[in-house]
Amino acid sequence: MNDDTTFVPLATRPDYHPPLWVLNETRRMKGLEELDICPPPSMQLSTWIENFPAATQKKYSLAKALLEGNESLSGLEKEVSQEISLKTNRTPQGFFLPTFALTRDLTAGFGPQPSAGTAGQGFVPLTTEPSLIEALYPFTFSLQAGAKKFDNLTGNVSLPRQTTANTMTWAAEGAQIARTAGAYDQVQAVPHRAGVVTAYSKQLLAQSTIDVDNIVKQDILRVMGVGIDRAVLNGTGAANNPPTGILTYTANTVGNYNINLRAPNQTFGGPATYNALVQFAGALEDANFENDGTFCFIVPPKVKARWKVIAAAVNYPRYLWEGRPGRNACALGQYGGYTSKLLDESLAGQVLFAKWSECLIFNWSGIDIITDPFTLADWHQIRVVIHMLMDVEWRHIIAACASVDSGAQ
Repeated sequence: MNDDTTFVPLATRPDYHPPLWVLNETRRMKGLEELDICPPPSMQLSTWIENFPAATQKKYSLAKALLEGNESLSGLEKEVSQEISLKTNRTPQGFFLPTFALTRDLTAGFGPQPSAGTAGQGFVPLTTEPSLIEALYPFTFSLQAGAKKFDNLTGNVSLPRQTTANTMTWAAEGAQIARTAGAYDQVQAVPHRAGVVTAYSKQLLAQSTIDVDNIVKQDILRVMGVGIDRAVLNGTGAANNPPTGILTYTANTVGNYNINLRAPNQTFGGPATYNALVQFAGALEDANFENDGTFCFIVPPKVKARWKVIAAAVNYPRYLWEGRPGRNACALGQYGGYTSKLLDESLAGQVLFAKWSECLIFNWSGIDIITDPFTLADWHQIRVVIHMLMDVEWRHIIAACASVDSGAQ
């Protein structure tokens, strides 16, 4: 193990005191009277919490935390919230929910494990997923298409970006090479507050089982995933509002290459054709982007249905949209494809194409949960408000383009 993940004796770090919940949980698990471990200073809060033993993570009850609420939170759930508050130097309006409550595998490391070579060995989960962004993967097309993720952040993020390239020049023997200067700026990512308001039955939460925790977890992740995709597509970019979405950016005109505008719009002008699909990629390649495996279409379901019955060429047994294991394929398998009803919110049947590795999704540590047992008391429900800090940026928005008419004609 490297220095960042190796625990060192407490005696060598007199300035550090393990958090109370770490001491209490470890003692409860192992019956220890003293705990002689502490994380090195370079280990961030999120890493320290997510590397905590899976058995302890499994003891955390999401349903119990929601049922007890802000004022009555107790036990491990309260101690975890207090520790996150201490390390992030933030005070929650309710209580902090640890990332592992939404990412953990509640069956990991438990029960009899098949011996090597036996049937079913590959189906036994042995690890715990530490990343919230990874847990969101099945619920957001942005991540599935190849967007890059930055998880568990604690401050603003600045990523360098080259806006103008250097130029090679030629010179005669003994002559000075002409100087050229590239231009650079930064992609700035700052926390945007996002929220989810939902409600859960007290009867459901009182049933403290793995199934209930999974139901609540999946519901929260699904809502967060849709929220991220909506920001990626249609975020307004205005103050105190979602990040700027692809369709909010102005498009370049043909022959112009402003990196702060998206690639030129595409027009079908009738039923989609193989040539029309290839033009989307051509618009990105014309701006010097190469397909790194994340050139991908995002279309509404009705466009997918239409493309699945349009042949790529006359009397040619291949179609504009074809499925393959793990990923759909468009334009004879050259590009990926995913569906989203969100595209119909701006223009029915609109098609989006991008190099998705240019899309950057940021998530900051600390999910603030506020529970309200009064507003919906007559329904025997607990109102839950979830606050999180996220951002979506593009390294080069010119790596995305959209159609101005429907792809389902």
